[in-house]
Amino acid sequence: MRHPAIVSIAFTLLATTAGAAPASRLMCAIVNVYDCSGKECAEVTSEAVGVPDLVRLDAVEKTMTALDAEFAGRTSTLDSMTEEGTKTTARAHEGDRSLVLVVESTSGDAMLTVSDGKVVLVGYGECSRI
Repeated sequence: MRHPAIVSIAFTLLATTAGAAPASRLMCAIVNVYDCSGKECAEVTSEAVGVPDLVRLDAVEKTMTALDAEFAGRTSTLDSMTEEGTKTTARAHEGDRSLVLVVESTSGDAMLTVSDGKVVLVGYGECSRI
């Protein structure tokens, strides 16, 4: 389990503003990750399952970028990005994995799902404008 201070540190260092989407760029800190591939979900570390802790979503460039050092700035081109009500949804593919990031614009709450034919991962965190 990620320490909640990661969110505070990331947002403080980036001097972000209050709130989240709609915005052209969002910084998201994913702090809790669960492997839901079996009958029940189990909390796992992001490193163990290849999910980044920090993600930048850029609506203008249409990209989702993993900012953790071990991902070396790996960027995925968005397949789509939609806004419906207070939710922004971005979809991308990385190899066989499908990535879906949903951000609630009022609270900044975020959910990242990563799935392929064998694995279903769900991550929760927060996003803010940058």
